[in-house]
Amino acid sequence: MRVGVLTPMAEELEAVCRVFPNCEKKEKNGFVYYETRLQTNEVIVFQCGVGKVNAAVAVSILKYEFQVDIVINSGCAGGALPEQKVLDIVIGTELVYTDVDITPLGYKYGQICDEPMYWKTDDKLMAVARDATKDVSNVCYGIIGTSDAFCTKPKIEEMQSKFERKVACTEMEGCGVAHACTKLGIKFLVIRSLSDVPSANAENHIEYRVFVIQAVENIAKVLFNIISKLN
Repeated sequence: MRVGVLTPMAEELEAVCRVFPNCEKKEKNGFVYYETRLQTNEVIVFQCGVGKVNAAVAVSILKYEFQVDIVINSGCAGGALPEQKVLDIVIGTELVYTDVDITPLGYKYGQICDEPMYWKTDDKLMAVARDATKDVSNVCYGIIGTSDAFCTKPKIEEMQSKFERKVACTEMEGCGVAHACTKLGIKFLVIRSLSDVPSANAENHIEYRVFVIQAVENIAKVLFNIISKLN
């Protein structure tokens, strides 16, 4: 199986390459990426850049340049629930846009015209993720929200008020990955480690700078365990 791993930032890419054995830097048609193997799986690690558009473009590259079977988007996020703690793990069961508002035209908040509101992770892939994290004490499985914004406490509170179901964390790529993968017929998984918890800390921008490296190292280990379970 060929697995594409998308990391938004260089710190996240470096953390993955430290955890995975024998990551080899390569170039194809102008694209720099890292390649490794884990059991029977060929793993392509690609830094997509921050934001929904960068993420969606990277999915297309993984589809047409590398013919991947699965895309896993790995990185850090801000916790959207007050009971959460820094370095908690969130596995996305569904993805939703938290900055889309076409409600005047009769759509629900977060829903793009003629598209589903929530982008659901494949059941079999979700089962693999649950199995790989069954011994992790600080993991939750829930909705991951995506916007092109670094969310602070007021933004989190406003965002949560617009959804019937609570969003577990917020970040800037996941729903773009889910949307693009669904359109291109690729299974996807979005996993995050919390670098900050804006729902509980008004100065989460400071918290982020302190914990971001630990968060990306944390999620790289979870990523390794998940891919180890794929067959």
